[in-house]
Amino acid sequence: MRQGRRGRRGRVYWAAGLGLGLIACLTGCLMGGWWSDATVATLVIGEVANTGATGEILLSVRDMPAGGLASIAVVIGGMTYDDERISSVTIEGLDGFTVLASEFDDATGRAGFLLAHPSGGLVDGDFARLTFDTTSSASVRTDFDFDEAQITLGDDNNETIPFELEFLFDQGDLKT
Repeated sequence: MRQGRRGRRGRVYWAAGLGLGLIACLTGCLMGGWWSDATVATLVIGEVANTGATGEILLSVRDMPAGGLASIAVVIGGMTYDDERISSVTIEGLDGFTVLASEFDDATGRAGFLLAHPSGGLVDGDFARLTFDTTSSASVRTDFDFDEAQITLGDDNNETIPFELEFLFDQGDLKT
């Protein structure tokens, strides 16, 4: 008789443990695990396209949340460049983005800019082009730097978008 109670109690404990494990697993999956649509928004700094004594870099975004990128602010010093090799830097908005303010100091190599889209946002694609003069073939790897802490992305509701910064190099490798 004693054996029967232990067997029954063991089955109850086993079933309760299995049920709690199943609940924990499903709760974890539904709260940001396997079944969530969570993607990381990415600000992509393209590699330099050199043409003689000039170069350009495309700035783009990938996987922006619903509503997309509607504004970007880079504080002065949030972008730096080699002031001995790079000069006359300008920025142009693409795909409906407008340059509201920009400062590129060739004496210090420190820069900042503000762009916005007046009627919505961009989920994926290019939004700006940096152009500049260079004394030799330039590279994002050696001649430019962007400080993620000095950059703010905004959506079409004027909310901050958390993001990762990614650099594309001419060899196809990534610097994150």
